[in-house]
Amino acid sequence: MRGLITRRGLPAAIGVATLALPLALDDSQRTQYVFIALAAMVVTGLSLLMGFAGQVSLGQAAFYAVGAYTAGLLATRLHLPALLALLAAPVAGAGVAALIGVPLLRLRGHYLAFATLAFQLIVVSVIHNFKSLTRGDIGLSGIPSLLPAAFDPNDPLVFCYISWVALAGILILSRNLVASRPGRALRALATSEQGASAVGVPVGRYKLQVFALAGAYAGLAGGLYAFFESFISPASFPILLSVQFLVMAIVGGVGVIWG
Repeated sequence: MRGLITRRGLPAAIGVATLALPLALDDSQRTQYVFIALAAMVVTGLSLLMGFAGQVSLGQAAFYAVGAYTAGLLATRLHLPALLALLAAPVAGAGVAALIGVPLLRLRGHYLAFATLAFQLIVVSVIHNFKSLTRGDIGLSGIPSLLPAAFDPNDPLVFCYISWVALAGILILSRNLVASRPGRALRALATSEQGASAVGVPVGRYKLQVFALAGAYAGLAGGLYAFFESFISPASFPILLSVQFLVMAIVGGVGVIWG
């Protein structure tokens, strides 16, 4: 009984502490708190990709950029409501990941890692050169606030809660996925692709789906980043950012949802 109470009470205590902490922080610390949540969204998808599909990606910052520019362009050029523009960000991230995943996931190991790295270079180059749409190095400014008019857009407190609630949703979704029947198939895939294929697991399809899911997580984080900063440019998505995401996933524990 005590163990059951502990298992139920610990997540609740962590949740309360997570929501209460921003109240004790200043604006600069709250900004960092938001960035922690955004990074955790990307890294959760990368952890699933590496821990279950057995694929290493050095291009997660590219999907982060795709989500950010999708949300920013829809809000500034098409003047869509901020919430609709944000919802389009993970769709764009998943769509692009699925599109490039078909050829890329035929590669393995270092070849796949370098291919995803090349994809990020391509994305940054497109953003840089497609100036009529993205404004290149000048950057995309004037992205409206995601917050209702009653809130101060320069106050990061509300955005702390938005970002951490979004992260909580991603963690719960990922945990349920891992505990489901597809999750068991993914665990078999992580152990041995040949063994999983032998028992009827569609290896290629599952790898592509996890790759797309990781792209969706990164796209959502990028969309939130665009609305939080209200300005994005190619410099916001350097190669080093993908490396940092990879290090975070390894330190937190590959295949560990709460890592």
